[in-house]
Amino acid sequence: MYVALQTLNSFSENESGATAIEYGLLVSLIAVGAILSFGALGGGLSALFGTTKTGAGGAIQSAADII
Repeated sequence: MYVALQTLNSFSENESGATAIEYGLLVSLIAVGAILSFGALGGGLSALFGTTKTGAGGAIQSAADII
C-alpha cells in the first residue's frame, strides 16, 4: 500500500509532461492563428506587393539587372 501511494505521489509531483502539453497547445494555437491570418490577408498582401513581375519582386529584379 505504501509503495502504491509513493508511486502516485511521484506522478502527481512530476509536471514535465504537463508543461510539454501546455507548450504544444500554445504552439498549435499560434500556428492556427498564423494560418487563418495569412488566409485572410493573402489577397491584400498580393494586391499590395503585386506579382513577381509587376510588384516589389519585379522592381527588385529590375534594379538588380541595372546594377
